[in-house]
Amino acid sequence: MDRQMRRRGTLALTGALCGAGLYGLFEAVAPELWPERLALGSMVFAAVFAGALMVLVGPLRFGRALLSALLLGLAVAGLVMAGTLRYDLVADYLASGLPILSGFALAFLPLPFLIAAGGESGWRHYATLFRESWSLVVRTTAALIFTGLVWALIGLSHLLFGLVGLDLIETVLSLAPVPWVVTGAALGLSLAVVAEMAGMLAPTLVLRLLRLLLIPVLLVLAVFLVALPLNGMAGFGGLSAAATLLAMTAAAATLVTTAVDREDGQAVTGKVMHRATQAMALILPLPAALAVWALWLRVTEYGWTPDRLFVAVLAGLGLAYGLAYAGAVLLGSHWMARIRKVNVGMALLTVLLAGLWQAVIPSETIAARDQLARYEAGLTAIEDLDIAAMDGWGKAGADARARLEALAKDPAHAGLADRLAGQVAAPPEAAPAMADLIAAMPLQPPGAAATRDLLLTGIADESLQRWLSACRTPFDEGRPGCVFVVGDFLPRWPGEEGLILTRDKDGWVDLAGLALGEDGAGRFVTVGSLTGTLPQLDRAEAFLKQLQDAPPALTPAPVNRIDLGGPETGLVLLP
Repeated sequence: MDRQMRRRGTLALTGALCGAGLYGLFEAVAPELWPERLALGSMVFAAVFAGALMVLVGPLRFGRALLSALLLGLAVAGLVMAGTLRYDLVADYLASGLPILSGFALAFLPLPFLIAAGGESGWRHYATLFRESWSLVVRTTAALIFTGLVWALIGLSHLLFGLVGLDLIETVLSLAPVPWVVTGAALGLSLAVVAEMAGMLAPTLVLRLLRLLLIPVLLVLAVFLVALPLNGMAGFGGLSAAATLLAMTAAAATLVTTAVDREDGQAVTGKVMHRATQAMALILPLPAALAVWALWLRVTEYGWTPDRLFVAVLAGLGLAYGLAYAGAVLLGSHWMARIRKVNVGMALLTVLLAGLWQAVIPSETIAARDQLARYEAGLTAIEDLDIAAMDGWGKAGADARARLEALAKDPAHAGLADRLAGQVAAPPEAAPAMADLIAAMPLQPPGAAATRDLLLTGIADESLQRWLSACRTPFDEGRPGCVFVVGDFLPRWPGEEGLILTRDKDGWVDLAGLALGEDGAGRFVTVGSLTGTLPQLDRAEAFLKQLQDAPPALTPAPVNRIDLGGPETGLVLLP
């Protein structure tokens, strides 16, 4: 048997043994037989060890791959077990999914460093790290595709045997360890073949394809950053906005990395691509900083939670990447070499932060203390306390509940006991805001009070309170931050309509349209413009003052439409 076949057989056998071992371990670590933490640690070790061994054999000799996988598995398992100490139940620890994400980073990111350490150039040699990182992605993807094809072939074979009454495959697969062994053997065999074809399966094609996305993504980011101050930031403030911005930051950083490649001779060529790469690196701090801001708005309003702390760590990493990339370009020549050095340092920092998140950073304690402090300071109402979330924060959450239960005995915290018992206290009736809003909001024309009152009828008190708050936030030497304009904006509809402009403390303006519904009460209608953008900041303030000083002149909109058979339907072109 030649060396190639021995290598394939060794890796297939290794994969089969890993699959069988994982099956046996998962069956053996029943909670009633093993302590929960030990069971989890054993499974994490087995999974990381098996996965690392399979991908390291090929780039490394078997002995070195075995030792590297062993050490990596022990390190990840140890950090995971340390993290479980903050919880009484392992299930609660895993429920958020955050340990799984950080554990994946701990298991995957060190692999290129382990491979590079086995070579002559050293563990920090960027060309090796870059090549092996992308090679791991390509090899693993190819192996998973092959394994999927193996199972597809097994399924087709089973169907074919069924045509002649044979149930051999079904009988074999019914043996519990067999699927694990088959999957492991298929992965091992495919990884062995992929390693043999390293030259043909080099990630060069993937990198070249990714570079094609550099300019489109740069244009998307540029349009977003230009449109942001023009169209407002109503969507900001929340994990979804922060996560979207961080995902775009990660995508942009990845494209810059593919553009600079492992060395100058392999990097992008041509003035356009060079300038596009530099531009991407220079604007990278902006979406990352906006992600930090979006997260901070959420934290300011609702306080810290473990999820928000996790996103804060990611946002910090994204901002560090962006600032480092921009700094590398601003320093002048050899900026590509500096970006490569940044990538090595940031990868190591990411591994460090993932380890700290698992075993050191007390995210649950930070969140629980912050939520308690907000409640005791009156920033969080009783009905807004997320008791169920706190109960999932391990020992820190239990301590927070104990503190709340102690506070519930104080008459000053009436209703807290019911809230802790799972009975959500009914929110107090909101103070009537209609009269206060009418008194505080300027009206144009002044004689349209009857129409205004009719349009405000039926509007939720939450909206009235929000508008009232804006009216009571003055600007420009005491002007109220609102105005109500009545006019026949929609001639086809009976009666007149209303336009409400409100300004927040930061100068951003919100516009709301009101019209009479079939029940005679006011309802919201969309406010838009023929240009697709609404006035904001200085333009909006000038517009607001103009409307407060005099009634506006209404003019017909300069558009024609294609009639689709009704007064409310048609197609128009917007400039």
